[in-house]
Amino acid sequence: MNERMDSWDSLAERWRSGSDAPALDLQKRVRAAHLWSNARLWGVVALEVFIVLTFVAWTINQLQGPLSNADVSHLLFAWVTVLVSLVFAIRNRRGIWTASGETTADFLALCERRAERKLQTARFVARFTVALWVASVALSTWEAWYCEAWPFLPGSVAFFTLFLAIYLRWAGWFRRRAGRELVGVQKLRAELVDEGQRHQL
Repeated sequence: MNERMDSWDSLAERWRSGSDAPALDLQKRVRAAHLWSNARLWGVVALEVFIVLTFVAWTINQLQGPLSNADVSHLLFAWVTVLVSLVFAIRNRRGIWTASGETTADFLALCERRAERKLQTARFVARFTVALWVASVALSTWEAWYCEAWPFLPGSVAFFTLFLAIYLRWAGWFRRRAGRELVGVQKLRAELVDEGQRHQL
């Protein structure tokens, strides 16, 4: 993505300098970015379907035997996590599958919306991970009390804290990358609008 944004910044610079065929280069670059983003979106959807099917198979396997209170709590916790994530993903992808038209400006508008949704994803991951950490620690504390397994609690809390730190770091990196992408697309849109206004004068 950084290479792509460097290319978009380079195209914006060429647009300002009036280099050869900047409009054609811009159109090709934006359409290529659109196709690549579509491929990634479908890849993520395929991964989500695989995760859901895996959870369904795991749930069926769990239900075939006797369930303890701990097993029931694990099932509920896992499914709430999956369902909340899926609901957010579905809602967050509304309106970002296709451009409203076939012009370069339409594809740039779509790229801008996708970058904005990536920022929303980063914020959701950070907040939801904190919520999961709190819920996981609470659940582990309850299980330690219920099963009288207090010696295992510090290890569980340490594991969840490591999980929290990794995901918060990823969310921060993803937010910065999406922010750079959004700035690059907005620059190109501004250059395109300015060029259109100059042609109208």
